[in-house]
Amino acid sequence: MLYRFVSELHQDAGELGFRMIGREDFDPSLTGMGIAHDIIEHHPDDNKSLWGELEAIGSMVYTRHEGGILYERGLYRTIDEVFGMSLFEVLEYMRGEQGYDGNYGNYSLIVPDKYRPILQMPPKKLRYESAEDVVSSSIDWLSSKGLEMMMGEHHSHDDLEGEELEEFKQDLTQDINLLCGYAQVAVREGYRKIKRRFRGLDGWDVAYTIFKQIEKKCDPLFKEIQTQELEGVELHVSLITRRRLVECKLVDRRDW
Repeated sequence: MLYRFVSELHQDAGELGFRMIGREDFDPSLTGMGIAHDIIEHHPDDNKSLWGELEAIGSMVYTRHEGGILYERGLYRTIDEVFGMSLFEVLEYMRGEQGYDGNYGNYSLIVPDKYRPILQMPPKKLRYESAEDVVSSSIDWLSSKGLEMMMGEHHSHDDLEGEELEEFKQDLTQDINLLCGYAQVAVREGYRKIKRRFRGLDGWDVAYTIFKQIEKKCDPLFKEIQTQELEGVELHVSLITRRRLVECKLVDRRDW
């Protein structure tokens, strides 16, 4: 499978990175881990809305928790907070708030039609108990901490008081509850999808023989495009899953 990226300026960071071709909704990645995330943890049928981000969080539970990447250097936060913060970032996108790495804008969360009936049902739990515990506790974390976090991190409510402030809190609480309901389905589905995509491999295999290999091989290429100011060149990442083979190379098509 060939994945193509193009070098573009990251508007907030002011540096060149690689954006997956065909994914104008993505910011350019600035690290090899970002490239690996776009290839492995996002899915080919991603609907290019925040639903796809929720599914990617489910993939991260597989690669980073079950695969072990999160524990390489030890955790300084609880596992529910780690993934709860990823859900919180989706909430920031959803609310159009100013984030730590730039203005998120008003991104939409579009529920694919096939999942709409499922949203009305109790969530179907994951078979792997450890993964299920991480997903459910992370959603619970957002549910209990989301209002406090949003009120503390952002200041769009600073000029409100009395009834207006209460209405703001009610509206925010409604969005948190809505997102938690979506996450119950989308995060679990993202976890199931990555297991189906890489059937025959376990979490450690996907994490260390594929994800980390992409990260390691792509990392040096960022310095090359940044020092030489190579905007508009392509990065080709070739992945042969069964053989755990990854090839990464720059292709300059600017003068073709």
